[in-house]
Amino acid sequence: FEMLLLPGEDRERMVTRESVQRLLHDHCRIKPGALEVVRAVVYTFHARVASRWSRGSIFLAGDAAHCQPPFSGQGMNSGLRDAANLCWKISFVHRGLAHKSLLETYEEERVHQQRLAIRLSERIGDFVMLRNAVLVALRNLLMVLVTRAVGQMACALDILKEKSP
Repeated sequence: FEMLLLPGEDRERMVTRESVQRLLHDHCRIKPGALEVVRAVVYTFHARVASRWSRGSIFLAGDAAHCQPPFSGQGMNSGLRDAANLCWKISFVHRGLAHKSLLETYEEERVHQQRLAIRLSERIGDFVMLRNAVLVALRNLLMVLVTRAVGQMACALDILKEKSP
């Protein structure tokens, strides 16, 4: 479970067993003591991009080059894309199939994509972590309507699939 730490809430107090159980009861209807709290921590999301991704034969990739909030689920994938972009280039240069200037294209090719991924993750976070009660109610209604519509489309596709030869 993840809960948003609200302004005025004390970090140390919010991770106590009692506070976590109260939050689970208030927001998820889970009775105190029904679950064992194994870990409770307050953490901060970051959105950062290194100013340089390489110097000489040293390259930054993944979390060393950039970090983003978890809302789009692209953190590890971004690092894998960095590694894939860099590895084939290093391999080509090492085997003499390309000039070492090819390595200079790594940051240029990846940094823009990573900034877009960070921006998407921040926007999703803004949507997920709304604090205004009216906007929260509207978001929740929208999610119910979208979920129902997707469910209805899936049912319609199943029916069409059953009727097709």
